[in-house]
This record gives sequence, C-alpha cells and structure tokens, in this order.
Amino acid sequence: MTRTAEDRQKYIVLSMLFIAWLIGNLDRMVINVAIIPIVDEFSLDPTAQGLILSSFFAGYALMQIPGGWLADKFGAAKILTISLFLWSIFTALTGSAWSLVSLVLIRFLFGLGEAPFSPSSAVLISEHFPKDQRGRAQSTLLSASVIGKAITPVLASGIIVWLGWRSLFFAIGAAGMVIAILCLVYLKSPVRNQASAGAAAENKVPLKTLLKMPLLWSLLVTSFGIYFVTWGMASWMPTYLVKVRHLDLLSMGALSTIPSISSFLSMIAGGVLLDRWLAGKEKGFVAVCALFTGLFIYLMFNAPSVGMVILYETLSGITGTFIVIAVGLQPLKRFSQEVIGTAMGIVNFGGQAAGFAAPLLIGMTVKAFNGSYDVALWLLVSIMVVCAVAAMTWPSERKTANVPSSPVQAG
Repeated sequence: MTRTAEDRQKYIVLSMLFIAWLIGNLDRMVINVAIIPIVDEFSLDPTAQGLILSSFFAGYALMQIPGGWLADKFGAAKILTISLFLWSIFTALTGSAWSLVSLVLIRFLFGLGEAPFSPSSAVLISEHFPKDQRGRAQSTLLSASVIGKAITPVLASGIIVWLGWRSLFFAIGAAGMVIAILCLVYLKSPVRNQASAGAAAENKVPLKTLLKMPLLWSLLVTSFGIYFVTWGMASWMPTYLVKVRHLDLLSMGALSTIPSISSFLSMIAGGVLLDRWLAGKEKGFVAVCALFTGLFIYLMFNAPSVGMVILYETLSGITGTFIVIAVGLQPLKRFSQEVIGTAMGIVNFGGQAAGFAAPLLIGMTVKAFNGSYDVALWLLVSIMVVCAVAAMTWPSERKTANVPSSPVQAG
C-alpha cells in the first residue's frame, strides 16, 4: 500500500470510529435523561434509579479485559463490528422493558456487548497511526463522547416530550445497526507480513505478566477516579438540575449542552498538548487537573445560581477531559503493539467499574440523606484527590517504553 493509500485508509478508519463512538455514547447516555420519566412510570426510588444507571457498567466492566484480549487475538476490526451489532440490539430492547428487573438485565447485557468496542478502537488506532499522532487520533475519538454528551440532553428530552422514552431507544438502536453495517464494509485491520506476524507471536505476553506491572495498576486507579466523577456527574446532573435547581426538562437539556461544548474543544486541544508539549510530563499535569476538578465540583454544588452551577460544571468538565485523554493515551504509547488491546481493557476496567459504582453510590447517599447531595459532593471531591495521588505514582515514560519487554522487541 502506498503512502497516500495508507494515509487515506487511516482517516477512513478514524472517521468510521468517530461515528461509531458518537452513536455508542448516545446509546449509553440517553438513559440519564430517560430515567426521569422511567422513574415516574415504574415508581422507583433513588436506589433503584441508581441500580438502573449502574447496571450497564457492571457488564461493561466485566467484559473489558476479555474484550481487549479478543481484539488482540482475533482482530480489532472484527471484534469491534460484532460489538456494535450487539449493543444496537440491546439499545432497542431497552425501549421494550416492562419492569425494573427487565431494565437492569437489558442494560447489563448491553454493557457486555459494548465492552469490546473501546479496546478494539485503541488497537485500530495503534495499527494505523504512528506514536506521535496517536494523542490527536485518540482525542478525536474521545471528542465523540463529548459531542454525544452535548447533544444527548437536547435530543433525548425532545424525543421524550414528543414521542416518549421508548421511541428514543428504538431510534438510536436502529441508527447503531446502520453504523455497524458500514463498519463491516469499511473497517479493516492492516494485513501483516509473515515476519511481523512471527515477531508478534514471540512478543505475546501472558495476562499474569501484565497484571504485575505497577504502571498498569496506577493507570487503573487513575481511570477509576476520573470516570467515577465523569459518570457520576453524567448520571445525576440531569436529575439534580430538575429536582434541586427546579429546571424543566427542556431547559435542563439546553443548559447541559454548554459544559459539553466546552469539553469538546478541550478534548481537541488536549490531544495536541499531549502529543507536542506535554509528552513525558503527563503525571504532573493529570494530578493538577484532578485537584482543580475537585475544587470546581465543590464550587458547583455550592453555587448561588443556576448560571454559576453551569459555569463550574463547565470548568470541571474541561479539567476532567484533559485527564481522560492523558489516561487513555498511556496504553497506546507505553505498551507494545501485541498487548495494547489487553492493556487498554485492564485500564478501562477501572473506569467502567467506577461507572458502575458512581451512579449507585450517589443514589444511595441521596436517598439516605433525604434528597440532599451534600455527601455525594464530598464523595466526588475525595475521589479526585485519590485520582491526583494515583497519577503521581506513574513511572516515568523513559522507564516504561514499549512495555512489556521481551526478547523480540515490537516493531
């Protein structure tokens, strides 16, 4: 394949992944708005609400490491496409739920189906982009999640008001099936020659070896911290704005786009910063961002007006976005090609375990304290302090280049 053909192919891959990421984030995030009418229809308390919001992440977390291993073993393009088909089916089935138990089960299966997508995406990025371009490529993909977060409140609240919450899931599930078909046609992993395939076989590293690496555990804890806040805020801010700040559903949807647009811009900027100016300095950058994120969350919950709530939510989203990019980039830059999917799956496990824990724990504290979010506030702030400490334990990049090492180095 010529250089021009390679460049064209890598941007086709990036474009397809971006669209798939966008649909995937719509699939998982619309529940945060739909939960408001769902709670009313099924007469659910905050703990049950938290269980629904968390059930997706239970399946998602459990399948992260196996999903990464499958991408390394059978090819990222194939596993990603299968994942897309599965999660689109379960998104549509969410609209057919008839009880709390059915909702929890469907969301759990949805999480299992979507889990291989993220590590498969990381493998495809590493296969098509050189290391000095992976930060920008990864931040482009992650920006799709921010766009999804931005349009979800407006899209979801509009469809719910006009057509009902069930139609929302039917429509997004159908869109996902269309994207899955396109990925089946256009997404391909590059064909490796016999020599590189032989080197890859010799470079295979057992999972138990990966699990002994301090870097991987530091990344896992940092990922848990930032995603606890990310998914805790995403899951409960719509309810908080409606129930505590007394906004109507459409107003909440409109105002919620402001933090998301800012996060999108910071996502793009963050990829450039990490590729060009902050290489090797990520851990200090992440620690500072984590402390500022905790400060902004504290100010947000104590803000005197809705406008100030949105301002501080926006600032916390910007600093949190920088952390998400930095954490997601480390497996792509620090691990050899043959284990990137598995390594990303392990790091993602921390983040998605947080996605399970955060909505459920916040729901339990809100119920226990009669609708007050005070304890939830301090929980989020404390988690960001833990995140900052974990980031400072990352080994330097000089010590972990292309880990794990092996007799035959990755190309």
